[in-house]
Amino acid sequence: MTTIDLRRDNLNPLRPEDEGTGRSFHSYSSYDVPESVSVAFDNDRHILSVEFQYIGGMESTRRHLLDENIKVYIGRNSRRLCRLEVNWEWATSEILKPLIAERQKTGDMTRLGEEAAQILVDRIEAKLRPFLDDLHKRYPHPNRVGNYSTTQKVIVNRARQLLPFQSVAT
Repeated sequence: MTTIDLRRDNLNPLRPEDEGTGRSFHSYSSYDVPESVSVAFDNDRHILSVEFQYIGGMESTRRHLLDENIKVYIGRNSRRLCRLEVNWEWATSEILKPLIAERQKTGDMTRLGEEAAQILVDRIEAKLRPFLDDLHKRYPHPNRVGNYSTTQKVIVNRARQLLPFQSVAT
């Protein structure tokens, strides 16, 4: 399991409420900004799990299928993004193997892991963003926007550290 402490990251900046005026500022609730993120791989189920830890500890969640290969778990009461699961067999067969085959033709295997991670993140984000936007429309709460944007930021900006593709090639 890999855990990244996020408290030092700039995930909760003060931001103007009314752009252009600079008069009113808002920061996200500390309960909505994850303290850390952990990544674990379940060898038996072939699942990559990205789990966010928050002040207040674990809570019960509801599972939502973004598609047959990507699941998200949203806090039952808080509606924070708690966990993301990816079918690793799908990620390997749909992303990594075709990329390796393409690179073998050119003989260039540099940065293969980084590119595979970015492709996976792009696919996750393409499914996750509309889901979270819809969730926010159904259950409007100003702090959830902060939670959704910070968790997406972590997934997108920390992919190289989070995803196990980096061991594929250098």
